[in-house]
Amino acid sequence: MQNPAVIEKNTTKIVEDLNKSQSYYDTLVQSDPMNATAWVLRGNYYNDVNNQYEKALQNYDRALELDPANGYAWYSKGITLQNMHQINESKTSFENAKKYGFDK
Repeated sequence: MQNPAVIEKNTTKIVEDLNKSQSYYDTLVQSDPMNATAWVLRGNYYNDVNNQYEKALQNYDRALELDPANGYAWYSKGITLQNMHQINESKTSFENAKKYGFDK
């Protein structure tokens, strides 16, 4: 059995790293708020960390306001909608991703 102090230290390190990551993506968007890709990357962070799907969708929607033909934003939005079990909406996003040249 692992020492509880080691487990706590490891958990603290993980939380610190996540906070640094969030700061990184926040800074990325703040430094260039008109960069659609920065918004997508920040959305991907929220999708991947603690399943913060609503925050992820807000970022993808901002990216799509800036660049409606951003296939990467459409694809990423589709993944998040799929994670939320919104299958019909995710299909539409994936169709738009293909339409705009993002075919993973």
